[in-house]
Amino acid sequence: MSLPEFNLRGTLDKGMHVCKSDEFFERFCYGNNTIRSNYKEVLEQMFAFAVNRNASSVIIGGSFITNKPDPNDLDCILIVPNEECCNFQTNELLDMDGCELDIIIINESRKDTIYAFLNMLSKDRYSLDVGMVEVILDKDKDKSTWDDYDDYYSVEALLMAREAYINRHIIRGVKKKKILVTVCNAEKFLMWNYEIAPIVSSSGWIFAPYLYRNDCDVENELQRFKGWISLMYCTYESDLCVYADEMGTFLLGRYMVDESNYVKAHFDKVILSRTLLKSDFNWSAIIERQMVNFVINLKDKSAEKNVSQHVLKKLKRDSFFGKAYIHGFADKKILNYTYDDMGELSSQDFKNNVLPLYHMEGALQKNIDNVCRDNIQEIMSRSMDTADINFKTASLLNNTNYKQGARDL
Repeated sequence: MSLPEFNLRGTLDKGMHVCKSDEFFERFCYGNNTIRSNYKEVLEQMFAFAVNRNASSVIIGGSFITNKPDPNDLDCILIVPNEECCNFQTNELLDMDGCELDIIIINESRKDTIYAFLNMLSKDRYSLDVGMVEVILDKDKDKSTWDDYDDYYSVEALLMAREAYINRHIIRGVKKKKILVTVCNAEKFLMWNYEIAPIVSSSGWIFAPYLYRNDCDVENELQRFKGWISLMYCTYESDLCVYADEMGTFLLGRYMVDESNYVKAHFDKVILSRTLLKSDFNWSAIIERQMVNFVINLKDKSAEKNVSQHVLKKLKRDSFFGKAYIHGFADKKILNYTYDDMGELSSQDFKNNVLPLYHMEGALQKNIDNVCRDNIQEIMSRSMDTADINFKTASLLNNTNYKQGARDL
């Protein structure tokens, strides 16, 4: 199997050209930070979706398989074994910025319809013949099932396919959703959440505050929190970033322990303030289950005076309760950062010193967690507006010591 060169018109010659996914990526998803390279991740997801629906191949046509450097979309056909496999939700495929897919999903028993669509894709806007590419996903298959499509060509079938094409699935890629959850006391943090809401939203986040009352029944509040946090994850289908304070840290910790055997939510970065969990809390087990990627615990030597005594009395008999806000966590996979006197975190402090920690991923990509650990002192001690974070963190990548440290890790 190999793909032919483009003809003088910049298209593939008429026919069904067969290849494996690796060859397709190399031929059509080339470059760095180009429109074509952006489609690679989308296609990987689409191929996985096709395999999940027991499709042995994906047929691709349109401008994407021409020599155009900036194709505007990708046309494809998925042929699946039954009607149940045709059911489709847009959130099953992609979360990639700047991409658009036109997908037709057809039951393999509807051969006349399949051939009609194939003949439609085999013509360009001028009704001239163009080739198509069938990406083989079945390792035991090496040739096309549908390369005889031209034998079934008819004007009537072509018109039928073009009319049905308006009912195709059009999926437009969007930027991956970012969700920031705050878990705080209602009395102390109601106005604080009100103040940081526009700051967080203007930085591209879905902002989801959770408020509890200090006079609540802990077990009832825990059940309410479990249902709410699972709903947030299921609704927006993206890993959650969390800032939790005081009893909010206890609720979050208990959630991760209680739900660890049947994971209902995944977390990216978690920052804990005035943490009411025991120092030997087993974060490693939670991280190994891939419930959370990165945890920062803000220790405060003076926090005793700022923690509600009412809450301390409520929680002290629970086996997971502790004073990690003073003693930190013993687990080496958790980053403990010490303040001498943090006091009450203002909305401006949150904007300048906490929110940038959640923003760093776009600039640092794969090595984000190592960079956070290596540069936490500098990050936490500086006043950084979120608008400046890309510039500031990008400069870290040019640091020779950091590059050597990353290789050592």
